[in-house]
Amino acid sequence: MKSSLSSSSIKRALQSPLKFSTKKIFFKYARSDSPGLVFSLSARLGSAVERNLFKRRARFFLREKINKKIIIFVQPKKQLKKIKNPLNHFKLFGEFLNKKEQQK
Repeated sequence: MKSSLSSSSIKRALQSPLKFSTKKIFFKYARSDSPGLVFSLSARLGSAVERNLFKRRARFFLREKINKKIIIFVQPKKQLKKIKNPLNHFKLFGEFLNKKEQQK
């Protein structure tokens, strides 16, 4: 079962200056006690089926690959059908996070 994020956690992610962007997906993130994912997916980005598939893939990637205690805000810039492989964008984000962590 999915756990819900509190409104204060969501606000913290949205107000965070920490961000990363690819050509097709925008990410904002904030440190947290537990991992979380926030989406901004309007109907103009695709059908409900496409939006749900995107969210499932994003959750999988967060859980399996990134596995850090951060809240991530995800906002696609293009229609979902124009994003051929969204996991590539999440991989780039994961690599970015790892580089940031190594710099500390």
